[in-house]
Amino acid sequence: MELACSVNGREVVRDLAPQELLLDFLRDSLGLTGAKRSCDVQVCGACTVLVDGLPVSSCCYLAAE
Repeated sequence: MELACSVNGREVVRDLAPQELLLDFLRDSLGLTGAKRSCDVQVCGACTVLVDGLPVSSCCYLAAE
């Protein structure tokens, strides 16, 4: 599927698998390595990013959402 979004003020259009996690999309597809993979269960906060101004755990959030 194709994803069109704004990341850090930059428009991005990329193909992704429907089950791809936001953390993997940010790190692997966009090269944004600030969010870290750690616990994978929304506990530690290392993967927290803002989506529409709200914090989400990108290790458990689908990029397509």
